[in-house]
Amino acid sequence: MKSTLYQRNEFSTLDYVIFVVTLLISLSIGIYNAFKSRYKQSTKEVLLAGGEMGVIPVAFSLFASFISSVSMIGIPAEAYIFDSMVMWGAVAAPISIYLSAYIYIPIFYNLKLTNAYEYLELRFNKSVRILVTICFCVYMIMYMAIVLYAPALAFNAVTGLSLWGTILSAGIVCIVYTSIGGMKAVLWTDSFQAVLMLTGIVVTLILGSVKVGGMSAVWKIADEYGRINFTDFSFSMSTRYTVWGAIIGQTFMWTILFGTNQAMVQRTLTCPSLKNSQRALWISVPGLMMILVVGGLNGLVVFAYYHTCDPLSSGTIKAGDQLLPLFVMDIMGIYPGVCGIFIAAVFSGALSTVSSGLNAMSAALLQDIIKPCVSSSLTDKRAAIISKFIVLVLGIVCLFFVYLASAMGGVVKAAVSMFGILGSPICGVITLGMIFPWSNTKGAFVGTIVSIAMMLWIGLGSFLYKIYPKSPLSTEGCMNYTSEFGNYSRTMYNFTASVDTQYNSTAAIEPTNNRFE
Repeated sequence: MKSTLYQRNEFSTLDYVIFVVTLLISLSIGIYNAFKSRYKQSTKEVLLAGGEMGVIPVAFSLFASFISSVSMIGIPAEAYIFDSMVMWGAVAAPISIYLSAYIYIPIFYNLKLTNAYEYLELRFNKSVRILVTICFCVYMIMYMAIVLYAPALAFNAVTGLSLWGTILSAGIVCIVYTSIGGMKAVLWTDSFQAVLMLTGIVVTLILGSVKVGGMSAVWKIADEYGRINFTDFSFSMSTRYTVWGAIIGQTFMWTILFGTNQAMVQRTLTCPSLKNSQRALWISVPGLMMILVVGGLNGLVVFAYYHTCDPLSSGTIKAGDQLLPLFVMDIMGIYPGVCGIFIAAVFSGALSTVSSGLNAMSAALLQDIIKPCVSSSLTDKRAAIISKFIVLVLGIVCLFFVYLASAMGGVVKAAVSMFGILGSPICGVITLGMIFPWSNTKGAFVGTIVSIAMMLWIGLGSFLYKIYPKSPLSTEGCMNYTSEFGNYSRTMYNFTASVDTQYNSTAAIEPTNNRFE
């Protein structure tokens, strides 16, 4: 067997330039919108973009905010480690959008609300509203920390890219353009970032499948090693994904997201009519389905490339969240600028989610906490300025919470758990008020508390007990020995594909002390 000494691909100057330019464009959009709206200082302008946004930017923003860095690197890892069942989640998109567009959004829109949780005070009382607002802010801060930390850690482990350098640069840019530009800046930067994200996942799929020998080769290898599975209709609670689990679980998660999450509801309220809001939701459906399908296919491509020398089992990387970044560096690192496009795409997902969360929490805290505590003489202009200050403060708090993401496990698992633990009770109490006219205030408040306690119990249990069996992984193609270069150990690999295609991989990297299990 012929072996080749491992040489790690590095980020080129062009890759760094592309990443920096992406941040600068996002910042420029915020500055432009701040300058353009300098004479329109009002809460409606800052939080709802004046209620005059078009359908397309709102749809792109909904899509971009859903993708996030969690989906970009997490979904391929799920398909790689488990199987293709994760793609069944795409079926849930039109179901959840239908529920959101025709049950929840009409009520919020017709009441002319700025904050979705204002509904709870109208339906129940202020205590229920404040409880839900606090839950929303807690899980959004934690979720934003995850989506900002995860890609930075993955790229730090695989490329040596500065962990805190990328976190701080991306975080600060996001905080600045969201605080000065308001909702319009968020929507337009999301639109720009959505294009980058789509480009990133599609380019990865095309170049990756070509490298392995085409999608037919990918499919054959994945099927041989048990990664092709679309027919698990069982009701087993110990199986990571089943048809029912994927569809029903994703339907609930996306309904929570699009129907009752302030970050998403606030976007739909920026449209000039209810019909336009519903159109924006439907236009986002193909993108939602695409991210799950293409993400799953990317996971199969990555598996086909490493199928005889799993980077996780061999110790090349520490967690599944690093698989796609490693793969991108291996196959695209020789092309200057291509890796830069990919990292720009991944961080665009983080920026879109963080900017959405900051703006949404600003609206919730302003309406639910600040206004009731200050004099009724607070002018709308001053409230708009306060909302921008809230974004700034929350952004700083989010950066301090980033370190907590390291203790939360795999990216997708942590993100879904956060939505379930605190997002489900929020969706539950809103649904209770809308669907059951006989429900009362005491029942809503106590039910929310009990629901949070139960979800915490289930969520913490899922972190402590790993019950999902992984699909087989192999290291039979690894040829392990080390040779010293300075202070680093290099590992040599040789891979032979099972589809009449041979290729050498540069999969190994120096060990990292940063761990994201």
